[in-house]
This record gives sequence, structure tokens and C-alpha cells, in this order.
Amino acid sequence: MLTGSQFKLLIGSDPCVISQVCTGADTVYLLSALDLPPSPNDSDLQAFTAGVSRVIECCLECGVEGLVFTSSSSVFSSAEKAQGPTEHEGEDDMKARAVARAEARVLDASGATSPSRLHTCALRPAAFVYGTSEKDGPLHRALSWVGWGLDRVAVGPKCPEDGGVKVDMVHLDNLAEAHLLAGARLKKKRAETDAPNAMVDVGADVGGAAAEQRRGPGSKTEAAPACAGKAYDVTDGQPRNPQAFLDEILDGLGFATSKLLRVPTTVALLAAWVAELLCKVGITTAPALTRSDIRGLTEARRTHSNARAQRDFGYVPRVDPAAAIKRTVESLKRDGWARHRVRRPALAYWITNPGGIWLVTLAAFGGPCPAFAEPLARSAGHVGLRLLKEQSTVRAVCIAVYLVHVLEGVYAFRVARHAGHRDAAPGWFAQTFLLGFPSVFLVNDLKRAESTSKRSTSDGGQTKTPGS
Repeated sequence: MLTGSQFKLLIGSDPCVISQVCTGADTVYLLSALDLPPSPNDSDLQAFTAGVSRVIECCLECGVEGLVFTSSSSVFSSAEKAQGPTEHEGEDDMKARAVARAEARVLDASGATSPSRLHTCALRPAAFVYGTSEKDGPLHRALSWVGWGLDRVAVGPKCPEDGGVKVDMVHLDNLAEAHLLAGARLKKKRAETDAPNAMVDVGADVGGAAAEQRRGPGSKTEAAPACAGKAYDVTDGQPRNPQAFLDEILDGLGFATSKLLRVPTTVALLAAWVAELLCKVGITTAPALTRSDIRGLTEARRTHSNARAQRDFGYVPRVDPAAAIKRTVESLKRDGWARHRVRRPALAYWITNPGGIWLVTLAAFGGPCPAFAEPLARSAGHVGLRLLKEQSTVRAVCIAVYLVHVLEGVYAFRVARHAGHRDAAPGWFAQTFLLGFPSVFLVNDLKRAESTSKRSTSDGGQTKTPGS
């Protein structure tokens, strides 16, 4: 955690606070690329690029010495060396292009002087970022589908023995440490150069920054940090199969991971496109699934090395994959992502309530009926006509019954999600739609438990997970 006045953490690009944040800081960490939504629109991207430019201007005005920009894996240029941000050929990802342009602006600013010299660098985290504070990444979007059977679904062709597709991953603790190391190296004073009658290029090797040249006897100048003006890969150092990784997380949370269904990649991409479309037209606030997520699960990508980051500012992943998974599972459990079970009412309700709905349906609309139940169905029809007089009224009552059960199911779904039982919410909906009020009474217990937990928290008591 960053404390004191030496470091200030900047997330986003609110013009009203940028100057306040930069004033008195010697190092600024710009994490706005991580804060972009999964499927940003044009206004999001324009605000992002404009915000990055404003941050650079404020850093120069306020005398900030170091600026560390969190870039994106989509602008990786080479596994062995960074030659500035370049876009993938044929890349149609607007988000990737916007981040690439923003990264170029940050790197080009390295070596600029006003009133002190600013040094910058960019960190390109792995495509799969996960950890204790990751709230809007592929891992949480995947977990949001667990209640709908994701734990039993695989995407794409069956993986070969070697694990198939492998991608770079990075735990948030490792990513945070890389930022701290890079920021410390940017402001670290280098030995002065004292070469009589020599021309010294201050800012040499700084990507795109105009080198300042000084000449003269006894000229002294401070050499730029090794990482200034450069972009670096940041990963856990061990590429992994993303679906196998998700299975480890799900297993730690108590879910079954044996696969019952394998969905073709084209079908999964179509579903993700629909989810993105629903977000763009305003039906949902964020896509529950993105095409980038599906490609990350099924497409082979070039993996990258931390060698340059280790050489220039000493980055070595401190959290190994096993410990990272353990930390992530513990954090997810605290956030209510552990497996929850749907409480079942008494067996009698499973017989009487669905049976009653079935009889009402037969009385209203008819339908197939086994021979042994025909007398009961006829009796239900006669009773309905005797009580309601008209067949149209019987049908209206039947439709009203179904509508009430749907509303009860939606209510149970929302209560379960609000109580932290996201994985069990679809099950609560199905059970409540089928049984009605007995299931509503049970889901209300979750609501009361949540209220009790909030009261105990506000009174200084120990927080408990509802229904755990």
C-alpha cells in the first residue's frame, strides 16, 4: 500500500483532481487503461486518451519525476524487446488502438523538462489479470455464469495432452510490485557523467523523446534511468491454460469441474457478441461475456518474458502460481463467491404445487394427460367452470398464476444475488417458479440474514456470510 506524500495513486482522469494529485508527488501511477470497460464506446476512448494527455501535462507542470503507465497486453510488440507500441496487423480492436496511442504519448514524454525532468515507462500486464481486487476482469465475468452451469461447460475443441492453449497471466500483487519497482527506478538518481569536451545525449534510448544535447568542457549531466521511455512485459512467468486455471479456481470454491458439454468456439463468440450488443444498446450496464474473453480461452497467443523488466528494474514475480490461486480463492470466498446451495422445502410441496399448476393448465387449455389422471383433470375442469362460470375466465386465472410464479422467481433471483449467493440465484429462480410461496419463504431467510449481518457490521460485530 502506498503511504505518505512521496507516492500518489491516480486512477482515472478527472480534470478537477489531476493537478491536486500531481502536486507534491514525485511519482505518479496512471492505471486508467485497467479502468476501461470491457467494451468501451467512442466517448469512453476519447475521454481516456484525452485524460492521459492531461495527466502528462500536469506531471510536467508540477515537477513530477516519474510516470508509470499501465498499458495493455494488446500492444505487445515483441517477446524479446520493446521497440515502442505497435498495433497488431489487421487488429480491429478500438480499445487496443486507443491504449497503444496513449502508451506512445507517455513514452514520448520521457526526457521532457518543465520544471524538472520527467521520466516515464509503460508496463504491459498479461492478458489475464487476476487477484484479490480484480472486479471486472475475465475471472469475475466467468464466475458470474457459474450458476448457469459454466462449471460443467468447456469452450472450443478438446485440449491435447500438453494442455493446449496457454496464455500469460499476472496476479495483482505481482503487478503492483512491478509498478513500485519501476517507479522507484524512474526517480533513482544515476551517476553523473563528467566527460570533458564530450557530447552527452540525455534521454538517449528514450522511446520517441527528443534527446537534449549538451556540449562543453567538464560538462556534467545525469543519465536517464535504464527503464525510461520503454515498455515492459509483466507476467507471472508461467503461461497456463486458461480453462484449466478456471477449473482450479472453481474447484477451490467447491464447484464440480467435470465437463458435461463442449460448446464450439463460433457459438461462444456469437453469445459474447450478443452480450456486447445488449450492453451497447443500454439493456445491460456491462457485458457478462466478451469476445476477447472467448478468444483468450481458445486462441493461442505469443507468450512473453519478464527478462527485460528484471534487468532494468529488478522485477521478479514474488507470488508463485500456487500461492496466487490460494489467495484468489480465499478472496473470492470472502466476497461471497463460494458455492451456495438452494434450500429445499418439504417433499409434499414438490407434489402438490406443481401438480396444482398442471391441473389448472389442463382446466384452462387442455393438453395431454395420462389415463390414470383423466378423472382428476375432468374434475378440475368442472370445478373451474362452476366457480368462474366462463372458460375465458379460467384461462385468465391460469395465465395470472403463471405470471405470479414468474414474478416470484424473479424476486427470489434478485434476493439471492443481493445476499451474495450469485451462483445459486438461477436455482432459486427455477425452484420458486415451480413451487411458489414455499420457496419465497426460504429465500426471505437469506434476506433477513443479510440484514442481520449488516446490522452486526455497523455495530462493530463480526461479519458473517449469509447462509454459509
